[in-house]
Amino acid sequence: MSRMSVGMGLMVHSVLLLLTSGAVFAYQVENATSGGSVYFNESIPAEDNPAIQWIFKDAIIAQRFPGGTPVCIGLYGGRCELYVNGTLRLDRLTSVDDGNYTMTAQYPNSTIIKTSLYGLRVYTPVSNVKLTNSMSGWIWPGDSVSLTCSADGTVVNYSWSLQGAPLPNDSRYQFTQSYKVLTISPVFANDTGNFTCTAHGFLNSENSDEISLKLGSKISAVTLTSNTSGSYIWVGEDSASLHCSADGSNVTFLWNLKEGSVPPGPPYHISSQGDSPPQSNLLISPVSKTDAGPFTCEASNRLGNETSKPLNLSLAWKPEGNIACSAESDGQNIKLGCSWSGGHPAANVSLTFNGTIKNEITNVTSLVSKGNNFQGSDLICNGDQLGRTSHCTVPIGHPVAPGHNNNSITDAKVGGTLNLTVTVEPGLPVNFTWQPPPNNSRAYSVISTNFSSSYLIQHVTEKDAGNYECIAENIIGTRSFLFTVNVSEPAVVPPPTTTPAAGLSGGAIAGIVIGVLAGVALIGIAAFFIVKKKKSSGDNKRISEPDDQLGATVTYATVQKKNGGVAETALTNNEQEDDVKYAELKFPNNNSTMATVPPPVETEYSTVKTSIKQ
Repeated sequence: MSRMSVGMGLMVHSVLLLLTSGAVFAYQVENATSGGSVYFNESIPAEDNPAIQWIFKDAIIAQRFPGGTPVCIGLYGGRCELYVNGTLRLDRLTSVDDGNYTMTAQYPNSTIIKTSLYGLRVYTPVSNVKLTNSMSGWIWPGDSVSLTCSADGTVVNYSWSLQGAPLPNDSRYQFTQSYKVLTISPVFANDTGNFTCTAHGFLNSENSDEISLKLGSKISAVTLTSNTSGSYIWVGEDSASLHCSADGSNVTFLWNLKEGSVPPGPPYHISSQGDSPPQSNLLISPVSKTDAGPFTCEASNRLGNETSKPLNLSLAWKPEGNIACSAESDGQNIKLGCSWSGGHPAANVSLTFNGTIKNEITNVTSLVSKGNNFQGSDLICNGDQLGRTSHCTVPIGHPVAPGHNNNSITDAKVGGTLNLTVTVEPGLPVNFTWQPPPNNSRAYSVISTNFSSSYLIQHVTEKDAGNYECIAENIIGTRSFLFTVNVSEPAVVPPPTTTPAAGLSGGAIAGIVIGVLAGVALIGIAAFFIVKKKKSSGDNKRISEPDDQLGATVTYATVQKKNGGVAETALTNNEQEDDVKYAELKFPNNNSTMATVPPPVETEYSTVKTSIKQ
């Protein structure tokens, strides 16, 4: 039987050994692969019929007695075969089978013993080749790093390559453990690329996966941008997003606003985004006035840092409130103004008056002379800030009090409070005076502003009845506003009715009622009319004549009540008057309770005085 030859051209070695007895035997080494078979060949003549034993590690693994059947024993039962000529075949080899085997053959009726010695080398194919890095994180120039190659199977040696080519001859590359470990010390920035190791065995060779060093690089090209470039951002309404990127390894970003770091928490939100290239985002939602900038972004790593160029946001905020119209006077001139301040960027403001338009930023004024003919013109102010507008109008003319009626009557109660108020349209500042002026009593006071005045009377009495005039004056002219005040006694609450006492008859009660009515009939009623004649030319006529002044036309009339009828009398006039006046009185038991006067051509003011006689 021929000897099996094993892959990769391995040679079979034979050694002749000389024993002390003079017997000679051969030592052979057989190479085999794991899982394969091997033959240890012998050539003993079958007719010699010797006793044969095979021994491995001091244990008999196969034997044949003279004339008997060959058998395999122990671990090799079922995976070996012993032939009659002494040859042994082993199957399903593993690394456990690696070692030396001895065969002895003793012939019957003879002292001759044949001995053969065999060596077996079981080789496993190379597989599962791996390359690992001693540093899992970033590797910086100046560090040291070790790459280790490992493999399953029988490895003879290892080789290394970079980018598919053998490693350069560099003293920084150091090998240990039979080229199993590669150490690079120190690491250079140009130690880039893919490293590979190859495990070589007797049967095959296999490469590892490629591995590259995670080399750190310096920071460069730090760039800061914004999504709002070229447009305004409204404070309190809009958001802004800033984006920072850099070249380099293991980058850490720091955001700065003006001279300090961006405060943590809302309205600032910082997030990272990827490593190729490293990036960081800053969201400001919403922006405030302090976010104008400058913003900067600083990128850093182990090798240094670099800061971006500053970036400023174009913030905008509305002016305070609405545009304001103003009109002021120094007695000779009127200063008109329009103002809409506090905005950024500043608002454009226009002033229109009497056909003239002036435009400025934030504030615009115009000085006009008192003598100019502009009565009835309006001051018009318009403001515009980035399309957001505001408007106001102020009439320039005599004081005007919309809704005031000079002919209205104001009612007051004795002991109550009276408040007469005039409010004019905003425009030129107004000075207010009152007629009759309030006295120094604490019950009378006047409170005035540029456009409003109030005449306050506390603890009203009957003498507070009459006419009041508020005179409003500005640089253009004067207007009078009249009030007629009627003062009356508070209503008297009647006493509660009582039930007649028990025991009074109906006739007695009737007698009491008749007696009361008779007493009332004896009362004499005298009515005195004091008629003052006063001419008026409209709203602007002032009150100048006090009551009962000397030389005034005064007529007195006494009217007696007629039973159940109407008293009618002619008023007697003095010599200076030609007019005849009539008055009609109706008493409570008649249809009317008021005196009527035929409509006069001129305005008449009358005072009625009454007295009661017993």
